[in-house]
Amino acid sequence: MKISVIIPTYNRKDFLIAALDSVFAQTLPAHEVVVIDDGSTDGTGEALAKYPHRLLYHYKENGGQNRARNVGQKLASGDSFLFLDSDDLLFPDALAKLSAALMQYPEAPLAYGRAQIIDRAGNVTNPLWKPANESEQDYLWESLMSVNFIRSTGVALIHRSALDAVGEWDEGLKIEDWDLWLRLAEPPGTRFVRVPDPVLQYRIHGDNSSQDEIIMYNGGRQLFLKHRDRHVPGSPRRTAIEEFLKLHPPLAPGQSPSGTLISPRHRLLRAFLEGAGLSSLYRRLPIGARMRLRGWFGVKPWARG
Repeated sequence: MKISVIIPTYNRKDFLIAALDSVFAQTLPAHEVVVIDDGSTDGTGEALAKYPHRLLYHYKENGGQNRARNVGQKLASGDSFLFLDSDDLLFPDALAKLSAALMQYPEAPLAYGRAQIIDRAGNVTNPLWKPANESEQDYLWESLMSVNFIRSTGVALIHRSALDAVGEWDEGLKIEDWDLWLRLAEPPGTRFVRVPDPVLQYRIHGDNSSQDEIIMYNGGRQLFLKHRDRHVPGSPRRTAIEEFLKLHPPLAPGQSPSGTLISPRHRLLRAFLEGAGLSSLYRRLPIGARMRLRGWFGVKPWARG
């Protein structure tokens, strides 16, 4: 398997060097490393001069991360891709574990692992980020529509053929990774392969757009609207998305979304489901039924999980 690691970057020179060092330290070397510089003005190109034969560097005018990923995807020659954000770090055995999983299940469009959370300085703040509602394989699309349980593009190794089948990264979306996972999961019977170990250190710092709850809320609505229109009226999937949209109305000027953190009532609901052994059954309920159950417990619609 020829793995292309594609790294879009914009004015993150120091983080980028650390990300590259983590790629070059892999126990299974990548076939190639492609860096797409999205118009950086911080000397990124000069900083990469010490890697003259170890990567493909391409500079382009600033156009956003998704456009940079699309450029990288076109330039890459591998048969599988890992899109690493330039502020994150791969564990040394990340490519080895992800490629082994994908080769074991070649019909899967992607293999994904978990992530550790680190701060700006690289200190671990969460040793194993475990999202709620992780995939029930028989309900993959439904699980993903409920919550994006694949933490980052950097935890996923994706077959090139699968990407070619669903098209490019959507350059108009704010939550572009979630959109891609949903498109890959759409065909009936699709399965993703999960590696139980952490493969990535995901860096949270003040520049992460995912830390802005208003951006994420509006981005979620934008995503739901797009995927609603991918399904015919009256179909179960379209109906489920319409339920989501009812519970995620447009924000009024100056209004902030509420319930972005897990509330005590949300924890109570989880404890009840887990204690009664009903977690698996809950995840198989239609999305609208899950939302109504949350409402009975007083859990706000935008609460995670």
